[in-house]
Parts: sequence; structure tokens; C-alpha cells
Amino acid sequence: MKTMKNKILVLALAAMPFAGNSQEMNLNFENWENPITEEMFDNRPVGWMVQNTPSVEPNDFGMLYHSPVTDAQNGSYALKLSTWYYYTKDMALLTQPYTSRLSSLKGYYIYEENEVEDQVDTIIDIAQVSVFMTKWNANTMHRDTVGMGVLDLNAVADYTLFTNNITYINSTVVPDSIRILIDPSLVRRDPAGPNYMSMDDGKSSFFTVDNLFLTDEGVAGVNEFSQTLDVFPNPATDMVFVENFNGYATLSDLNGKLIREQELENSEAFSLDKLDAGIYMLQLRNNTTIQNVRIVKK
Repeated sequence: MKTMKNKILVLALAAMPFAGNSQEMNLNFENWENPITEEMFDNRPVGWMVQNTPSVEPNDFGMLYHSPVTDAQNGSYALKLSTWYYYTKDMALLTQPYTSRLSSLKGYYIYEENEVEDQVDTIIDIAQVSVFMTKWNANTMHRDTVGMGVLDLNAVADYTLFTNNITYINSTVVPDSIRILIDPSLVRRDPAGPNYMSMDDGKSSFFTVDNLFLTDEGVAGVNEFSQTLDVFPNPATDMVFVENFNGYATLSDLNGKLIREQELENSEAFSLDKLDAGIYMLQLRNNTTIQNVRIVKK
């Protein structure tokens, strides 16, 4: 009888979603591929991949410029990302099965020496944490983004809590995967945008992240946004317009990869130039609105 109970318990645990288990997903960055060393490009957190720009696929074998840092918010180690040459940076990407409608991704961060150049002026750099909830679509043979959150982060000298709320396009669809992208800099974030370059031989915009955790508060804890902003034309060829909107727009593909971002003012056009035909997800956000709109590029 005891053996049977143990088997039932094991099966039940195996069937559960990750439910925010930071150790299982290595969201606390305690587990690393190699022994801790001071060598450059010699380590990365277990389960995570390395990506340098949105246009380059993440690398299963890529290593980070920085080894894990011991100045952790919790535990022994934290993740440190930065630019490491004038036009190059490290981003950390995690993709895992996840079968629950999460409310938010939270964590702690430090962001220092965050300045970049646009070949004319010095610009304050901005870090970004993105989370995408996706579901495989057997009809289209692609992944659909069913929920997403994109959070910009500014400079702080001490560990500070951030909350990246997730909004859902559909009130009933349950995702089957989560994708988290941690990005330390504007450098090469938008290949079609301004040509930002990092300062001081590229060794700047130091973004330290630790103790990420997921909150799952059920449907009641998730904000649903119906389409209230007028986005036209849709389908579109070269650009879309958002009527009476002042705020920030980000465009992602259906795999959750960030394609382009732009600040919009007074119904300004959002460019779709040089993008392949297909379906994209446009997120519009300001102090009062968060809205996700499917855009068809012809």
C-alpha cells in the first residue's frame, strides 16, 4: 500500500505545472553550466540560452561575457549582463513548458552605468525584461502568443523589486510554454531603429538580475484588455497608425521574439518597413492603457 501511494504521489507531481518553482526553472540563477571561474565567455545559467540581437537565434552553446556574480539578492549567485563591445551585448533567454495563466513575472535588479551613444548624443540606456506565454497552434503549425508583458527598467544602484504584469489576448486560452528574455541595453534591440552604440569600449550598462519568480493568481488576477484603440490599416503594407495614442509600441512575432519598438506621439505611424509578410503582435502601452493587437503584414 505504501509503495502504491508513493507511485501515485510521484505521478501527481509529474503532472503539475512548474507553478513558479524558481529552483526547477533556475529563476534564482543558482545553477551554472561550468564551475565558477573568472574567465570571460566561460559560463551561463543552466536552462538559459544566450542571444546577442533579436535578429540572431539564441545559441545553445553560447556563453556569457560575465561569470555569475556573488553579490546576489538571495542565495549564492546572480545573473549579470552588459554590453561587451561597442555594438554587442548578451541577452539571456529561457523557454520552458508552462501550462498556467500567469499574472506576472517578478524579480530583483540593479542597473548601473547605463549610457549609450547614437553617434551624435549620449542617451540614457534602458534595460528590458519580456515574458511571453505561448501555445502551439496545430492548424498553422506555429506558436501563438496568448499573453505577454514587456517592462522597461531604469537605473538603480541597489536591488529593487520589479513587476512585469502579463496581459492576455484571449480570456480562455491556456498557454503551454513560457519565454523570458532579459536584455541589458538598447544596443541592437531594434535592428531597423537608431544605431545605438555602447560607451567605454562597450563595457557598460551593467544589468544584474536575481531571484525571479512567477505569480499565478488565476483569471481574477489577470488584466484582460479588449481592443479599444483604433489601429489601421490592418492588414497593412508599410505602416500602421494608432489613432489618438501617445505611448510606447513594441512589435513581436508569434514566437514572442521582439522585432521592433517605437515611441508614438499624436497618431504617429508605426513602421512595418522591411518586415516579412505574416502575423505580428503589437503591444501599445502608456500610463493608462495596455493593449495587444494582432497585425497582418501583407
